[in-house]
Amino acid sequence: MKKEIRKLFKTTSKIIFYTFLILLYSLNGIGQGAFNDSVNFIPKNIESLDFPRKKFQKEFIVYNCIVGKTDFGSSEFNSGGSFNSNTFDLTTDFPISRFNKHASFMDSHFKGKANFGFIIFKGHTDYLGSQFDSLADFTETNYYRKAHFIAVKFKSTVDFQRSHFHSEAIFNSAKFGAFTNFERAVFDSIVDFRSVIFNGNVNFSQAVFRDFVDFDYARLPDTLVMDFAEINKSFDLSLAYNKKGFCHLSIKNTDVGRIKLNYNQFQLYFDPKDSIGYNLKESIYQSLLLNQKDYPDGYKKLDIEYKQFKYSSAGLLGYYLNLISCLWWNYGYDRQYILYWTIGFLMFFTILNYFVLDRLNNSIYTLENIPFIPKWISDRRIGNRLWYSFVYTSTIFFRLTLKLEKINIKNKSGSIYIILIYTLGLVCLAYIANFILQK
Repeated sequence: MKKEIRKLFKTTSKIIFYTFLILLYSLNGIGQGAFNDSVNFIPKNIESLDFPRKKFQKEFIVYNCIVGKTDFGSSEFNSGGSFNSNTFDLTTDFPISRFNKHASFMDSHFKGKANFGFIIFKGHTDYLGSQFDSLADFTETNYYRKAHFIAVKFKSTVDFQRSHFHSEAIFNSAKFGAFTNFERAVFDSIVDFRSVIFNGNVNFSQAVFRDFVDFDYARLPDTLVMDFAEINKSFDLSLAYNKKGFCHLSIKNTDVGRIKLNYNQFQLYFDPKDSIGYNLKESIYQSLLLNQKDYPDGYKKLDIEYKQFKYSSAGLLGYYLNLISCLWWNYGYDRQYILYWTIGFLMFFTILNYFVLDRLNNSIYTLENIPFIPKWISDRRIGNRLWYSFVYTSTIFFRLTLKLEKINIKNKSGSIYIILIYTLGLVCLAYIANFILQK
């Protein structure tokens, strides 16, 4: 009986002891999947990397591998992770994970959807030379040290919405796909977009830039949205360029004075879905015009668009006034057009008056020394008649004052015709005088 009691006591003691060890390991994280040794996967084919909710005490290394499904969701890397030169054939998931030191994904190819959202990167982060064929999701990710996306290729949508870059964000020479989203992203330090290529639209609405932003030699997107963006220093787009056409720019409620750009590469864009009033649009134009003093071509383009905008708000009358201003002198920027119009009007009325010269001079408005010459007699007579028609027309056209007592007012149509020639000539003279004085 005593032996049986002793045996039972030993068995019970072992059960209690091992239960205590299991509990102890669980509290230390080992029971949840903690790895105290480094994990290395070097050149091989891997069907899957399935490590959700794990803790890695030492560096996790995957190098030059072909990987299937990848899941590190909610995992923690205490000594960093290196995932360089790999091909990820399927979905890659790192959401809600944490890298307490460096994280490297250089020269890797992500063929499926890549989920890097809600991650905390405490150390340096590097995606140098990697390629994303499908959606790349970096939503609400925190980068506490330098984040390098140098020469990365995003072939589809990339989303950095509400991400926070606490240190430098370097996107130098990266290529972006159909849509790039930085809405509500926060940049505490320098942002480098030099030599990047945008193939679609880019959204920086409500983003915060606390340091300099550089777009030198970057190819601009089709549409750049910067509504409600906060710019503390300088947002430099002055050396950016377009592949073709213009970059449509939306800058509602943004401090335009801190954006450096040559408007010759841009065109203001107002989303028709937004109820933007006339006054707000006008203030955007005016603020941007002040910004273009150092760029004559950009100022000219923007000023013309501003005038077209004001004409468009005046209905049918505005439509015709806009047409006249455009054709007459290109909104004041091609004043030589007035000389062409003057010569054109003079030639037009000279030819027209050739056929009615006798009637005009004898019955409507008489000028001395204009003889009667038949229309069709000989080449010489035709030339003489054309000359006198020119003299008659230019005398009225360039006359500063028209003697009303000499006009046969009873002939209404003829009187209106003479006054029309005189008025057009007076207008041309006034603009020519202004043109000379401006020179």
